[in-house]
Amino acid sequence: MKSVLTPSPAKTSAGITVLVVTTAAELAARSAQYFAEYPVPSTVAAVFCAQSEANEAWDCADAKAVCASVALLLAVVAEAAAELALLAASLAFCVAVVDEAAAAVAELAALVALVAALVAEVAAAVLLLLASLALLLAVVAEDAAAVAELAALVAESLAALALVLAVVADVDALLADCAALLAC
Repeated sequence: MKSVLTPSPAKTSAGITVLVVTTAAELAARSAQYFAEYPVPSTVAAVFCAQSEANEAWDCADAKAVCASVALLLAVVAEAAAELALLAASLAFCVAVVDEAAAAVAELAALVALVAALVAEVAAAVLLLLASLALLLAVVAEDAAAVAELAALVAESLAALALVLAVVADVDALLADCAALLAC
């Protein structure tokens, strides 16, 4: 039994041609053998030969028609293969366009992440500046409290000095009264 995958010689155009030529040669040999064994009148032989030649011509025409059909089928298969190749190329182009769009989206996402990181860094710098300012204000407030405490001490000292001066003024007035009394 022949394999289904192995084409028989009769299924190719060269095989068909060989088959036709072989069949015609066999037919001619058998005819010659027949006429050698059984002689017939010349008109019958001429008619038989003409009929044989017509059959051969018919068989050749059939073989050529089969070859043309095979060639047409091969052309249809080649056209279908070309269309499939074009479809594959179109699909590859679509995939490339989608890949390029995905790369652009990824690049945009990276840029957004970079901007977000920059904003976070600026916010951290602003928070550090605000903390430094709060520390400076705390130092200034501490210094102001120290100055206020010092001013309170100075005010207290001035109040004590004013009291001492009032006492000195009282003593002076008392001395002046004593001197006036003594002078009288």
